[in-house]
Amino acid sequence: MKIKYRQEYYKSVLVLTPILILIGIIFNWLNTPETITIYAKTVVEPTMAPVAPIATITPIPTDIVGYINYKFGDHAGEALKLLECENRALSPTARNDNRERGGVGVDRGYWQINNVYHPHVSDWCASDVKCSTDYAYRMWMNDGKSFVRWTCGR
Repeated sequence: MKIKYRQEYYKSVLVLTPILILIGIIFNWLNTPETITIYAKTVVEPTMAPVAPIATITPIPTDIVGYINYKFGDHAGEALKLLECENRALSPTARNDNRERGGVGVDRGYWQINNVYHPHVSDWCASDVKCSTDYAYRMWMNDGKSFVRWTCGR
């Protein structure tokens, strides 16, 4: 009994398979227009999808002035003006010991970041272009795009 059903099944599959393949070919042929005629003008369907534009990668500047322009954008002029007042030579090793004049801590690096008020900023970070500028940018943003934390920014 099982053999009869199996034979009938295979027979059905052998008959239906070519019919289904033929139907698929016909539908595929009907659904792929080669040309469309509109107002007696022939428009050829594009055969390839449009190509997206290639993104260009702008290298991040490594010098202090270039990185400030990159990070602060339209406000870079203000940042550079502050930096020229705080650290005229734009020296990564600049230090200002505030204790000599009765102040607190030592201002370090490009942005003169104080070691007492910002103890989590290492000497390395204070003297690194990217690290110190990123930190100064966060302070500037947190203060409503103002340099009030710096003496020259008041």
